Amino acid sequence: MKRTLWSALLLSSIALSVGAQSPINFGTLVARRDSFVVLVQGNVLGFHRTVVERTETGFRVVDDVEISPVMSQRTEVELLADGTLRSTRQAGRVRGHDTRIDVTYADGRAKGSATIPTVAGAHTITIDTTVAAGAIDDNLITALLSAFAWTPTAEFTIPVFLSGKGEMQAVTLAVKATESITVPAGMFEVYRVQLAGGPAPVAMYVTTAAPHRLIKVAPQGTPLEFVLAK
Repeated sequence: MKRTLWSALLLSSIALSVGAQSPINFGTLVARRDSFVVLVQGNVLGFHRTVVERTETGFRVVDDVEISPVMSQRTEVELLADGTLRSTRQAGRVRGHDTRIDVTYADGRAKGSATIPTVAGAHTITIDTTVAAGAIDDNLITALLSAFAWTPTAEFTIPVFLSGKGEMQAVTLAVKATESITVPAGMFEVYRVQLAGGPAPVAMYVTTAAPHRLIKVAPQGTPLEFVLAK
């Protein structure tokens, strides 16, 4: 019995430590709207729009993306003021298949379902699993970049919940260089940040000046780019 009690206390202290050490300062997150142009080999094929809204209890992040004719998708994630996840809702079509995520977070667990496209067609899974303390939904990564304390040598590892799979994953964001880039919204000095830990590395460009606005996203090994339009 004592061993069980001590184990529980240890796990609780670890969970509190992870939450306290989160590199995301939700106190700096503000309401905003960012619009991106989706480029494939330099040609405009769609848009990506992210809206961060304040709510009575925290934030709502609404994400719309359309890449013709590949996908059309809308995602809404609700979270408390301290970043605690509350829900993820997503609906759309990817390569002709309907997709849907309906997940609710409470007491350290995620419950719901997700319908995702596969080679054999759409596949629905039931989600009922634990979520690590301080985890963010994978749909929030780009929306929350402005809340990190970016420096020329910054590197962060964060726990991410893949709401379309019901799985946890560690993701690393590391500054690789400081550059100047030009996009439709103008010219900016940026940190080139590499995201590692997902299916493939992704280069993200955030302004060196606060509030560290996301300017460009470029999944490596693909002709795809998201560039800030306004």
